[in-house]
Amino acid sequence: MIHFFLIVNKQGRIRIRRNYQHADDKERERRESFIIGECLKRNNSQSNFFSYENLTIVYKRFTALTLICGVSKDENELAMQELMNVFMDCLLSYFHHLSELDVSFEMLSQIAAPLW
Repeated sequence: MIHFFLIVNKQGRIRIRRNYQHADDKERERRESFIIGECLKRNNSQSNFFSYENLTIVYKRFTALTLICGVSKDENELAMQELMNVFMDCLLSYFHHLSELDVSFEMLSQIAAPLW
């Protein structure tokens, strides 16, 4: 089960956040800051997933963005990485040349449009 999904830039700023489990704000911020820092400081020779508390953190770097997903321990990590690849392929096919600004502003307008 997916608990949360984040898209962050190289500086560690969250561009998109989606939580599927309720957590109080202080706990969520503490968890996110640790996980983002851990994902950004890992080098390419290390695995793209690691354990944190009762979750498995799966992340994937794409140019200027990092996709981070927190899943249950029994979830398949490689399947989650493939899901991130498919998600990024969809974004690239829509934006043609994906940048951080596209994710920040264009996706927000696409997500919010049905709500208006």
